[in-house]
Amino acid sequence: MPNDTANPAGNPNDTAQPYHDFIAPVADALEAFDEGEQYPQRFAAVPRRPALLFAAHWCKTAMSVGGFRGFFQGAAGVLAPEAVTGFRVIGMPQAAQAVENAMQFFGKPYPREQVRRCTLLDRIEEITRSRDALFEDLDGAFYRHLAGEAGGFEAAAARFAAASG
Repeated sequence: MPNDTANPAGNPNDTAQPYHDFIAPVADALEAFDEGEQYPQRFAAVPRRPALLFAAHWCKTAMSVGGFRGFFQGAAGVLAPEAVTGFRVIGMPQAAQAVENAMQFFGKPYPREQVRRCTLLDRIEEITRSRDALFEDLDGAFYRHLAGEAGGFEAAAARFAAASG
């Protein structure tokens, strides 16, 4: 599992991350993860490019703590669809695909409400009789892409932020 030792909390305002200045202006507006179905409107109200990097950043951060299960169970799971797009725009399509594959467990439309995601996870785990193994292969693929694709997340994010000005 990746370990972001320079910034264990994943704080976008931490200067250890070269892209922090780029996403900091949207962070306050987007960190209210508890809005469920209204979150896409909040997301659409801020500049798109830093918002997409913010989404990819928070997906990466939540994944470093608890894999896909932790990401989907947590409040930041609300931005999974935006994280998919975020990974794509920063040049990490395989990481985006891993997130998209994990989202398929929930069906369409993707549930923005945290309680709904948790309920669905519990049902899926009852059916499969597997809590820990449910996302194991997808977690592994995501971590490999996060570390190796496009020079790794930090490098891809920094390039994207620099090119976006």
